[in-house]
Amino acid sequence: MGSLGSGHKRRTAIVVIVINIALLILIGRLFYLQILQNEKLSEGVKKIQKMKISSTTERGIIYDRNRKELAINMKTYTLYVRPKKIKDAVKVSRQLGRVLSKNPEQILKQIQSRKRLFTLSRKLSSEVYKNVLALGIKGVQLCPENSRFYPKETLGSHVIGFVSSDNRGLEGMERFFQDELKSKTNSYTTVKDARGRELVSSGSHIFDLSDGANIILTIDEIIQHILERELNKLVDEFSPKSITGIVMNPNTGEILAMANRPAYDPNNAGSSIPDCRRNRAVTDAYEPGSTFKIITAAAALDNKVFEPEDIIFAENGSYRFMRHTIHDHDPYGEITFRQALEVSSNIAFAKIGAKVGAEELYKYIRTFGFGVKMGIKLPGEANGLLRSLSRWSKLSVGVISFGQEVSVTPLQLITAISAVANGGNLMAPMIVSRMEDKNGKIKKEFKPRVVRRVISSKTSKTLSEILTGVVKSGTGINAQIKGYAIAGKTGTAQKYIQGKGYSSKKYVASFIGFLPVPNPQIAILIMVNEPQGAYYGSIVAAPAFKNVAQDVLRYLDVYPDEGERR
Repeated sequence: MGSLGSGHKRRTAIVVIVINIALLILIGRLFYLQILQNEKLSEGVKKIQKMKISSTTERGIIYDRNRKELAINMKTYTLYVRPKKIKDAVKVSRQLGRVLSKNPEQILKQIQSRKRLFTLSRKLSSEVYKNVLALGIKGVQLCPENSRFYPKETLGSHVIGFVSSDNRGLEGMERFFQDELKSKTNSYTTVKDARGRELVSSGSHIFDLSDGANIILTIDEIIQHILERELNKLVDEFSPKSITGIVMNPNTGEILAMANRPAYDPNNAGSSIPDCRRNRAVTDAYEPGSTFKIITAAAALDNKVFEPEDIIFAENGSYRFMRHTIHDHDPYGEITFRQALEVSSNIAFAKIGAKVGAEELYKYIRTFGFGVKMGIKLPGEANGLLRSLSRWSKLSVGVISFGQEVSVTPLQLITAISAVANGGNLMAPMIVSRMEDKNGKIKKEFKPRVVRRVISSKTSKTLSEILTGVVKSGTGINAQIKGYAIAGKTGTAQKYIQGKGYSSKKYVASFIGFLPVPNPQIAILIMVNEPQGAYYGSIVAAPAFKNVAQDVLRYLDVYPDEGERR
């Protein structure tokens, strides 16, 4: 009995010792984890538990009026290099140079001169991405991103614009509608358990996950192509400093095409100089020359100061006006008001302007929209130059009447002439039709808007009929299209050189018109800055007007003398 009791005590003692040893081990382990490893483990737990959840929507698409894509998004890749992980910099530079079509020596310099992660190349295609991956280079990372792509390249580039490397609009529509087009990135921090179940989150789960708005322009891709084709021909033939062309629906103010030369490719905007990227149709102002006679004629007819058949003596080509001599390109004697427009007599129009009077002429110029912005939805619009009436000299009324001492933007000029075409209403120029969400639901719509009436319908009809004579038998004969009645006006403006006066070598050649009369469907402006070899609007700009007009009419199914679409 005594031996059994002692054995039991030994076993109990052994169990107690084992338990105590286990407790000591556990306490030691806890001390190690909670005290010695506390900071390290806490960081680890934070990394495991805290997660940042992000979501990025897509930038809106830009379409033409027929929903042809002009600016879209595509998946590309950014290539990063971590120099510290590159073992053989020379070899890697050669490999990347071959795949990226870059100079290996420049890549090598970048790797050797940097210590931290840097961006080597952006907007890489899927094909290049695969080729880089196949190299298996340690220290090279490829990250996907959404990039802007312009499928039509240079077509409409001055209207569409382009974005920065981080998809922020820098020019054109991309810039003007940056807030509406832009993508959105939303994020919040969440804490999850080992199984990935969300425990706690900071920040709202409810945020705007909609894509940027889609923009539908009034531009027609086909008409834009026709216009740009003719501008390219003018570049080849006359090597001008710049060219601007606009096609507008005079009844609504919708711009069907707007283009400039020189142009640029928005897919690679960084390779072009700022001068190429400027939308001269809205940012640049020129002395209009004889195209401005349309405004003076409108003021004279609307005020009943002249009738079409009234006689004006054109002084046989030379006229002394306020101690300044005004010349005509050809000498004319007695001519009618109608003929003054047809032959584009500066002398006759100086007299017409003087009879209208400075105050009344200024009022009409303002009413037609000159000297102020038109409010088009494009960045960088200029006011042009129209000095206040108090700053006019006694000479001003005469020379402004034929387009000197005043500067206008191409947009202002075509908008004003469209008012003559449509019966007398100045329409607000439109470049955007509407904004939609990704499902096609309209978010905002822009409708044609009458700014004000500028002349009576009778004046509009009379002036349109006179302007058809300019094309039929006057300076605009090179704009004729068989079967169509066209109203138009040539312009040949000497450029004013600051401090030197009017140049005898630098000109702006232009033609502006609308058709078919009496029911116009399109108005077209062609403005050529400093053409070489020839400089008259009748020779340089009128044929281009004709080529654009006949192809646009064919495309729109507008037939001779009808002015109606079939």
